[in-house]
Amino acid sequence: MDKHSRKLMKSAGYNSSSPLTYDNHKKGAIDIISNGTATILCNEPGSTRRCGGQGDLLSGSMGVFNYWAHNYYENRPKNKNGLQNATLLAALGACMLTRRCNYLAFEKFKRSTITTDMISEIHTAFTSLF
Repeated sequence: MDKHSRKLMKSAGYNSSSPLTYDNHKKGAIDIISNGTATILCNEPGSTRRCGGQGDLLSGSMGVFNYWAHNYYENRPKNKNGLQNATLLAALGACMLTRRCNYLAFEKFKRSTITTDMISEIHTAFTSLF
């Protein structure tokens, strides 16, 4: 992890018990997902439009992806990094889904995009990504 990423994590009040997803202070650029040990970058295209409630879509999908990922790892031979990786991968999946929903909705509604427009794109976004 580079010096800039560590500084951002510290300023965001990083809690080592869960991954942290945040925008790298460049709207629409790259999201950094880290648990303090491993770091994943999400560069899935989104848009410059941020909607109120977009975080609800991110956190809700994170919950679902986290359940699926942990369920997958719990049914596999034990690996000390398995559950940690499951949470990181869930965060990446949630980030990608949210960004794709945002991108698809913005293509249709431009600057008038609202979160319900993003929600309408969940099926399309999900099937195109996964």
